[in-house]
Amino acid sequence: KVIETTAAIYLRKSTENDGKSVAAQERQLRTKADQLGIDIAAVYRNDDGTSASSFLITTAPFDRCLADYKAGIFTIIMVWDKIAGFGGSGPA
Repeated sequence: KVIETTAAIYLRKSTENDGKSVAAQERQLRTKADQLGIDIAAVYRNDDGTSASSFLITTAPFDRCLADYKAGIFTIIMVWDKIAGFGGSGPA
């Protein structure tokens, strides 16, 4: 069986001082993808500082990401999670 190794990166920053910048998130996720032999097909950004409470209102990048996933453009969605990973933050 062939294991698909094509992914998208979804980036989101909720506030100016919360978590890492989307640029830092993207660097970390690309490094992790490289380590795992995963090719990045697309990057989706929601970096306007939209709070999580209004997330359902402003989901255009996430909606595009899910639509492209359903269309088979990639098989993995990589996200940065400030809770997961070494030292309490990193790619999830």
